[in-house]
Amino acid sequence: MSRACLLLALVCLGACLGAQAGRWSITLDLLAEFAPVWLAGASAATAAALVLRGPLRRAVFLAGLAGMVGAIGLMGPELLRPSPKGSAEGAAFRLRVIQINCGGQGV
Repeated sequence: MSRACLLLALVCLGACLGAQAGRWSITLDLLAEFAPVWLAGASAATAAALVLRGPLRRAVFLAGLAGMVGAIGLMGPELLRPSPKGSAEGAAFRLRVIQINCGGQGV
């Protein structure tokens, strides 16, 4: 059980670090789209570390905590930015299209 939790924490941490490298690589930027998943996985591993016993407990806790910090670092700018101004009364509905660029091609 502790090995599986450690693997989960390390995968989430690695994905967060890879997503941070998405600033320079278009392909790695795709990992940033799943930041809530990395946060959930790292949180689950950290919570599991609180009930685990054995030598891997500290490693699971620290890796999970680092994964949580990494995921929050990815999501923080979006959550803390100012809200967009509301549309005027009676204005038409606006639809925002979001495109993920992967390898130079829109997905």
